Amino acid sequence: MTWIFWVAVALIAYAYVGYPGWLWFRSWLRPVPVQSGAIEPFVSIVMVVRNEERVLEAKIDQLLEIDYPVERMELVIVSDGSTDRTEVILHQYACNPRVQVVMNQLSRGKVSGLNDALQVVQGEIVVFTDARQKIEQGALRMLVQDFATRRLAVSVGN
Repeated sequence: MTWIFWVAVALIAYAYVGYPGWLWFRSWLRPVPVQSGAIEPFVSIVMVVRNEERVLEAKIDQLLEIDYPVERMELVIVSDGSTDRTEVILHQYACNPRVQVVMNQLSRGKVSGLNDALQVVQGEIVVFTDARQKIEQGALRMLVQDFATRRLAVSVGN
């Protein structure tokens, strides 16, 4: 029975010390710098909303005003069975050619909504956001500049 304890301790120690140590050692041994560059790929911003009428209009307006070329960006917004005025607000923005709206009458969860959005995105890069997160004006440009190197697959912004 004590061997189970020590195996558990070893797994926990590896998760908190061993693996980060291995990553540090590997990056020190063979560094691969990220090559940033001024690129402007087509970007799809995806948002799944449910009953977000209080913040939705301000969020969509903020996303449409981001410092990024208008012709290189689209918004894909999925309503996940909203029961408030969320769908009414989304219908107002659906006439904008930069906004694609997917209406789900039944709430199937955020993951299902993200999958629905991924069926219609056209961007080379997909950015996921929530209705309550604030995005700085230049954040999108900063986020995509790390994709100048083709070896990068994921970038995370704070």
